[in-house]
Amino acid sequence: MANVTLISTTASVFTLFLSVVFLSDGFSLLKLACALLNFGGIALVLAADGSSSSSEQTPKTIGDVLAVISAACMAGYSVQLKAMLPPPSAMEQVSMPMFFGFLGVTVALMCVPLFLTAIALHSEGWTHLELVRQLWAQPRVVLALTVNGLVGTVLSDLVWAQAVMLTSPLITNLGTGFTVPLSFLVDYYVRGVGGAPQPQYVLGVGMILVAFVTVNCLETRAAQAQQDTQMPAMFSDMASEEIDAVHLIGMPRSP
Repeated sequence: MANVTLISTTASVFTLFLSVVFLSDGFSLLKLACALLNFGGIALVLAADGSSSSSEQTPKTIGDVLAVISAACMAGYSVQLKAMLPPPSAMEQVSMPMFFGFLGVTVALMCVPLFLTAIALHSEGWTHLELVRQLWAQPRVVLALTVNGLVGTVLSDLVWAQAVMLTSPLITNLGTGFTVPLSFLVDYYVRGVGGAPQPQYVLGVGMILVAFVTVNCLETRAAQAQQDTQMPAMFSDMASEEIDAVHLIGMPRSP
């Protein structure tokens, strides 16, 4: 499990390179260093938790490859979402709840018939599905799955997409790295599971925080520089339009 969690954090590295190719974002070694620093911080947090030590030492190559593919798909999804969004001046026209509403309708139309077919086959005795039996026997499981779907999937994805729209895919994917240390804190202080945070854990969280703040500062500075270069051109266009309007009316130009 720790392997998959760690490999999934490579989405920030994929996001960096995809943003350079498809979003024309500037590449810098400092951004790459921040992505790797985030990766190293999460590795330290996982090592401090002891999750990386497993009794099974057999390498699960297929699972690792699938985790890498999943990270690449996540990076591609975030970059594609940002690329399809309108410019910042027209962001108020975007409705993320409507986007996820259509996404949910599409998934429901595709998956609900399959789920109903599985229930029908289970009821007729043609196949045995343990999940269906547990759902019918334990209503609490249905409630837990529903709450987890609403909070852990719908709400979190909505907030994540809103963050991509307001910032950048790289910043958003770096920010999701905080889920690992936060989950360990919840386990310790709320559920009473695991040991107290170790110095290794604190160092890992610090690395994640430094990477996140540094990339934020870099992209904020780049956006400000781009805005400063666009302002003179905008004022020049406005002045040209004003001169053309004066000439069109035939009024003498003011000295």
